[in-house]
Amino acid sequence: AQGFNNVHTEEAQIENWIRGEEVATLKAPREYPMAILGLGASVPTPPGGITAPAFVVDTFDDLDQAGKAGKINGTIVVYNEPWLGSYGQTVAYRSGADHASYYGAVAVLIRSVTTFSIYTPHTGVANYAPTFNNVNVSRIPQASITVEDSMMLRRMQDRGQSLQIYLKMTSYENGTTPGSNIIFEWTGSVFPNEYVVLTGHFDSWDVGQGAMDDGGGCAIAWNTLTALKKLGFQPKRTIRAIFWVGEEMGDYGADSYWSNHKNSTENWIFAFESDQGAFMPSGPANNTYFAVKGNATAMQRLEDIAASVLAANGILFSIQPADNAGGEVNNWADLGTVTANYVNDEKFHGYYFFFHHTNADTMTVLKEEDLDYVTAVLATYTHIIANMDKRLSVA
Repeated sequence: AQGFNNVHTEEAQIENWIRGEEVATLKAPREYPMAILGLGASVPTPPGGITAPAFVVDTFDDLDQAGKAGKINGTIVVYNEPWLGSYGQTVAYRSGADHASYYGAVAVLIRSVTTFSIYTPHTGVANYAPTFNNVNVSRIPQASITVEDSMMLRRMQDRGQSLQIYLKMTSYENGTTPGSNIIFEWTGSVFPNEYVVLTGHFDSWDVGQGAMDDGGGCAIAWNTLTALKKLGFQPKRTIRAIFWVGEEMGDYGADSYWSNHKNSTENWIFAFESDQGAFMPSGPANNTYFAVKGNATAMQRLEDIAASVLAANGILFSIQPADNAGGEVNNWADLGTVTANYVNDEKFHGYYFFFHHTNADTMTVLKEEDLDYVTAVLATYTHIIANMDKRLSVA
């Protein structure tokens, strides 16, 4: 309806994991129902559930110490890991089932990976490996519990109270199911086979609506194209938007797209992804930035745009080098394409994780003014890069 070109979908096969019924009840030292969310790809419990002693650890080192002392075998391990300052560090515990299974645990419950909780469990994908420390391990059920309940269980254990938990999960794998990446573009007038690519993923977990993760990223990509078109700009290079499917369970949409396009004659100039929140630039320039993988020449060109255009309009923004600009665009980075990810450090390590992967990730968490500001930043870069006389390149 907006008159964009080459509007179509491209199919990708997505892992079809079904959540099913989930129940967790503390049975001792008192009966108490706990809120849980199974982690993606988790195996189920036996049909009647599991009733077992629970043992709380704060770190993997704690688990090793308890495991070697024979305290883990037959238990439900509760990872009461604190927020370690970043998602990347803390999320390691969301894949801690193999480690616990190595010592004989029958299930794992993890403290939700978040900076703040109002009794909200957070889901997310968790992987299994066939071995741990070169020993075959069994796949065991894994789910997240609230920060409040995790800390409560720790206090109970510290008081010397014995913990017992009933856990029932009926999750299961149901093969794969077809999904589709959504693609549209504005064809370039001079270099139609050179592409500036704007991406976000539009799939979400089955809880909430995926507005923060990653409806906002799709919105700013779409709004960028819409804004430039309404302003009457005609790009020299093609601007393509891609909304990925299947990101949450493992980048299925991006991998499928790359498999189909890696041998194409398309020339990729710049690839952008936003999956860390669409928050307006705030504070010092180094708090809000593009995490960029590119050479010194490309970095300098992007910094010049921030200094000469954005700063002149009161937007404090910077360019920071990154080894990994983002999951969906890393395939392009390997080809030598300049890649970037929009980050507001303050909000990403705070507000974003209040809602990430929860029932609360709904449209109400997005702020219209934030989306407008980030659209302005992305539209500025997109317009300039798409119209440079000399292409942005790492070569």
